[in-house]
Amino acid sequence: MKKGDKYRIKIRSKIPSRWNPDGLMNKYMGQVVTIKNCYSSTCVRIEEDQHDGVGAGGWTWCEEDFELINKINDPNTLFKQQRGGNS
Repeated sequence: MKKGDKYRIKIRSKIPSRWNPDGLMNKYMGQVVTIKNCYSSTCVRIEEDQHDGVGAGGWTWCEEDFELINKINDPNTLFKQQRGGNS
């Protein structure tokens, strides 16, 4: 996970306790987002929420909150898709 990568925020039936208790982070579930900074596996920032959160600096996310979008971040997958490969 690095700056500029695209991921989708996982859709969850049970909201993690570390998320904002008022549900203000929930609107990002299912949304494709861009990684702004990844300080550690428990401290990830995204571009799309920089005007939200405490102090309007964005929410703090964890790597486990994200999922790959059809392996779009994997250059080998992209190459195979461009060549018409399925695996």
